[in-house]
Amino acid sequence: MTRKTKRAITMTVSLVLILALGGIYFWQQQQEEELALPPPVLPTFEHLVMRTANEVASVTFLHASGESYTMVPAGEVMSHTGFPVFLWEHTNYPDFILDNEIARGKTNMAWGVTASDTIHECYTEVNLADFGLNPPQLTLQVTFNDNTHTNVYIGSQTSDHMGYFIMVSDDNAIYRIGNAPVNRAMATIEDMIDRYMPEINMHATHIRIAQRDMPEIELILSLEAMYHLLQGLFPENPLGFHLMMAQPLEEWELMHDSLEMHLITPLEHFRLGPLVSLAPTNLANYGLDNPSMEFFFANFVEDVHLLFGDVFMYNDIPHIYVKFADRPHVFRAPYQTMNVLFDFDIFRIINRIVALIPITDVESVMVTTPDSSVELVMNHSYPNDIEPTINGVYIADHRAFRTAYRLLIGISGEGEIETHTPTVAPDITIMYNKIEGPPTEVRLFAVDNNFYAISLNGEEAWRLTSRRGVNTFFEFVENLLDD
Repeated sequence: MTRKTKRAITMTVSLVLILALGGIYFWQQQQEEELALPPPVLPTFEHLVMRTANEVASVTFLHASGESYTMVPAGEVMSHTGFPVFLWEHTNYPDFILDNEIARGKTNMAWGVTASDTIHECYTEVNLADFGLNPPQLTLQVTFNDNTHTNVYIGSQTSDHMGYFIMVSDDNAIYRIGNAPVNRAMATIEDMIDRYMPEINMHATHIRIAQRDMPEIELILSLEAMYHLLQGLFPENPLGFHLMMAQPLEEWELMHDSLEMHLITPLEHFRLGPLVSLAPTNLANYGLDNPSMEFFFANFVEDVHLLFGDVFMYNDIPHIYVKFADRPHVFRAPYQTMNVLFDFDIFRIINRIVALIPITDVESVMVTTPDSSVELVMNHSYPNDIEPTINGVYIADHRAFRTAYRLLIGISGEGEIETHTPTVAPDITIMYNKIEGPPTEVRLFAVDNNFYAISLNGEEAWRLTSRRGVNTFFEFVENLLDD
């Protein structure tokens, strides 16, 4: 490499270094100039009322319309967040139960008011009507425990819809406050009514479904499960506490996976909708004077007792009226989220010993005793429909007829005896005549006043079933024919 070449390379490298150092210098200068700029002006906040919720004795809300009501803290009662629970002070409505968080939000401006801007320093120099403050659309009259008082006046919304004009007593200025605290203060009693329900899951201790004109279904915690719980075992299986049937067939065992699938899981999505009537004087308008159904659910912590009324259309969607049994309010709820209660078939979750025979596969059933007989005839008119009769009497209520049939296929094992071949005539014979295939015959032999031994299709008898289950069928059919 020649000296001339070396010199050219050196000059080129030097030039690149000079340009790079110059660029760095100018970049540093620019950064210093930007740092020298004043910081952006942040909005200032004016704290107009700075107290605590525990200091509030009462808050009276005065509307421009003349409406007036008061909210008071519930003594020493605290919400789960540690704040006082505020109640609606009105002797005519003792059953009003408010959502704690919404009620606290409504009263929040009573002890904490922070303004984002000062609109005018002196209210006497302007026309208060221009700010919706003469008269205010809402006034909060606050009394504190130390017997001091503060009034908060809420005016109209600002032109940019980003806040409201407000004033506070003993302060000459007009301020602006954000939308959120004002919107919470504007909440009505209808907005605040508590709609909370406990989670409906398999950790139940008591379930009751009482549908009008249908056998009542009731499930309660079994004695075995109660014993385990008293021993500190929670719960004994992943499906939840062990429930037993209380009625219509007392102490019959349940298939808990079926209970979860056919009842609990569908009800997980059930929620009360908006309030329809705060305190109606005539429940007949909603079909709640004679509820179409009562539903009770309890666990070890809480419970819910609901009454259901009439089904109606709202926005082209079927809804139903609902109310708490111990409160006056009427709500609406989508019918689809709880129609499982009306269609619930307890016999689908019973531990049976007689194979389930779908009603669509059976032409008739003959139940015979030494003194009487009951004949159920399906008269299948369509693939999925029937024209049923009992002892020749047409039963217009197909659902009731199906209930009678399910009572027969719900025979459950409740014990065992020594296997034997009965040598006497059966006390009751149930013959299922199918549309296709051989019939199924169930013979019941009295063991004592409480149990029958069962022989299925002439086989040896070794299982026991309660006599009350069969008696329930005869009683139901008798009442059905009397109607």
